[in-house]
Amino acid sequence: MDRHILSQISSEQNSENADLESTVFFDISVRVPCKVGSLDDMALNLRNAVMPVLAEQLGQFMIKVDTLIKDSAERKKDGYLVKENDIPRTYTTAVGDINFTRTHYRSKDGGYVFLLDKVMKIDSRERISKCVAAEAVNYAAEMSYQKAIDRVGVNMSRQTLKNRTHSLKEVVADVPLTRTPVKELHFFADEDHVNVHGNNGKKSVMVPMIVMSEGIDKSNPKRHKVKNPLYIAAYKQKPKVTFNQLYAVADRKYDLSKADIYVHADGGSWIREYKNVFPNATFVMDEFHITKRFKELASFFETETISKLYDCINHNDKNSFYNTFVKAPLIQRINKRQKSKLIEQLSFFMAQWTGIVNRKVLNVCGSCTEPMVSHVLSERLSRTPCAWSERGLDVMAMLRAYRANGFKVTREDINTSIASKKQELNVLKKRKETGYEKYEKYFTEAEEEIEKWFKEKYCKNVPDTIIDVSGGVQQFIKRISSQGL
Repeated sequence: MDRHILSQISSEQNSENADLESTVFFDISVRVPCKVGSLDDMALNLRNAVMPVLAEQLGQFMIKVDTLIKDSAERKKDGYLVKENDIPRTYTTAVGDINFTRTHYRSKDGGYVFLLDKVMKIDSRERISKCVAAEAVNYAAEMSYQKAIDRVGVNMSRQTLKNRTHSLKEVVADVPLTRTPVKELHFFADEDHVNVHGNNGKKSVMVPMIVMSEGIDKSNPKRHKVKNPLYIAAYKQKPKVTFNQLYAVADRKYDLSKADIYVHADGGSWIREYKNVFPNATFVMDEFHITKRFKELASFFETETISKLYDCINHNDKNSFYNTFVKAPLIQRINKRQKSKLIEQLSFFMAQWTGIVNRKVLNVCGSCTEPMVSHVLSERLSRTPCAWSERGLDVMAMLRAYRANGFKVTREDINTSIASKKQELNVLKKRKETGYEKYEKYFTEAEEEIEKWFKEKYCKNVPDTIIDVSGGVQQFIKRISSQGL
């Protein structure tokens, strides 16, 4: 019926041209007094004058379509009976609010329907179009809900935009299967600390983020940038799930068998999970944290002692570093509180020694974990004094990473129904165990590929207990090699 009705409108306008079927023309003539001034003022005046005219034209078009449906012989043949006429409706679109009336019908099976909504492909209960909602959600990733609404310029409440954001479908970057050969692959891992609403007020939670990159592009000496970055936010995910999905993404995009893998981080506990997925990867301490620690030591040690400590790192002499640290002249004259701070500093250097030496000795690209977390996560999540709900933080972290990867939310990503609290909790629970659905699918495909390869190479009847690929292909090969297979 929908194609028949729209074709009928088109044929009324263009009876001589069959190629224009289902094409509708709007005749718009607007005389706008526009005082010559700045270009911005002129553009604003024109927009304010034209948009209401466009909205009115679309409203009249909707009324005309509703009339054609009512008069259609096909409608009567299908058994739709008129229940009520001229029911008003306001629908917010990209050109503003459209006001029109529609007819309510009773179908032959006893149900009720607005045929105009069905023909024009809009939800009967929806007040705001998905295109407008998607545009507002994209702005909400960069600014507050109110500022996003003001930027879109439509009649929408902050609660409505919040509901649309919370009900957003999963949006993560799609990674085609290419397995491109690459010499080096770098993972920059860090986290943001964000306030969320808890039962006893605000509490601080951690939002991890990993950036996969081919290194640093230094072609522009004034502005270095990361090569082909892929951002993954991992709020509420178990570390094992996060790195398994990182492996699945990396395995699709790059040939990992020929790549030297480096993990740049601050040595946090969740980051150590990389060893189980990428056992051959090299950990490199983030330069920011090394510099920060030495600046703190500068208030306790003389310049000569600091230089000796740097020399010990450059020569990979852990014992000399320890002896130089504990036998420093000033360390005997500090109070108990200062000593506890120094013990914590020494513990850091001893625990993270390999990563610190790798940063100073190996010829690897610089680390930029802190700036990337600041720009991608902190700018929206924690830089202002606000607190998030669990679901709001989950969606916004995912959305910020999605936008950083160069994608935009579209109408297909907007859910019509509003998620209930129970549904939101179920999403968070599932995210913790399995991560993102798309990346979980990638990982399942990688598991199947490894299992197929192993059975073809060795034997067809292999116990499932041996084929455990939960840690990725490198860990799997390491495990079977230790079993003499």
